[in-house]
Amino acid sequence: MSLFLRYSAATLVALGLLAGCSSPYADGSSGISSGDYLSAFQVDQPPALLTRVAPTYPPRLQRLGLHGKVSIFFIVEQDGSVREAQAVNRAHPTEDDLEFEAAALAAIRQWRFSPGRKGGEPVRVALTVPFTFDRP
Repeated sequence: MSLFLRYSAATLVALGLLAGCSSPYADGSSGISSGDYLSAFQVDQPPALLTRVAPTYPPRLQRLGLHGKVSIFFIVEQDGSVREAQAVNRAHPTEDDLEFEAAALAAIRQWRFSPGRKGGEPVRVALTVPFTFDRP
């Protein structure tokens, strides 16, 4: 069985990346402490997804027939790499939630982008991408 994501690579570029402008925390912060970054709406050219690695459905959760959703907040660096990825928008995660998060984090850390640009220069851009794990 394979993992089905509700977002294709094209959708992530068209919608998912633009969703990165909102703060994943109620206080408006990003939860990321190091360095300055911009939202996708603050740049002239948002990052474009070049390499997408799909997360692996956690085998135990797949056997149990469990579904999951996780949102990952991350920074696209000036070289197009992903840094400071973390799960967001969760209250009291269960052990199952943590397994879905680990799978999504492992995948997204392998993604590569063309960098976002402002004034023609590459800049750090914050994005949030939702993942849905559905049994096929």
